[in-house]
Amino acid sequence: MRAAALLMALTACATLPKQPGLPAVGPLEAGVTDPPGTWHPVLRGETLWRIAHHYGVTVNDLIKTNAIGDPTSLDAGRRIFVPLPPGSDLDERKARAEHRPRLLQAPAGPDIAPPGGFIFPLQGGKVIAWFGRRGDIVSDGINIAAPAGTSVRAVAAGKVVFAADDPGWGELVIVAHSGDWVSIYAHNQKRLVEEGQAVAQGESLALVGARGRVRKPQLHFELRRGVTPRDPASFLPARRDLQRR
Repeated sequence: MRAAALLMALTACATLPKQPGLPAVGPLEAGVTDPPGTWHPVLRGETLWRIAHHYGVTVNDLIKTNAIGDPTSLDAGRRIFVPLPPGSDLDERKARAEHRPRLLQAPAGPDIAPPGGFIFPLQGGKVIAWFGRRGDIVSDGINIAAPAGTSVRAVAAGKVVFAADDPGWGELVIVAHSGDWVSIYAHNQKRLVEEGQAVAQGESLALVGARGRVRKPQLHFELRRGVTPRDPASFLPARRDLQRR
């Protein structure tokens, strides 16, 4: 497997070159990096929030350190630098690195929504863009037009794994749910939650805006199982403007 081969090559190297904008790395056997931390080779299907949870850091730590443009997409084989969390030491860093996964499996079983199902992320609104390919345009989710300032709701209970301003997506919020589900909320004008916060189904996450690559107020919404997008029309309550393709 490509990721496994990359991991073996990384372990065998005595020194690693410095990448532009990233920390300088010294001999691995000495555990020398500046700032202190470790390099993580990304496995196929791995997400930033899974990596952040394993090392005890935040997704924002990884994004800022590695200049990651899109937190929803992470290429297999890429090496990202994980800074040491405050208060940790070299032995803890080595222990976490040694116990990182060598292989990731796709979520097992059928696509079953979490207990209580998913609710629609807005009260009202109108779906103006749908999941899938239309001509040259491919969308991993749906876009819902709504007045600026409309409350954006968590479609199910979960934990906020990302909450920050993104150049292309505006104020972006990502929530992880049980069953390997993830929901994504973008183009918001204001976010109301922070990374690491637990949220209940229906809780307000953000306010609709026209931030990022859109000109009119709308919510871009995605549902993913693991890292694979799913058609929200298959899981959200039925609506006339949201037909399953």
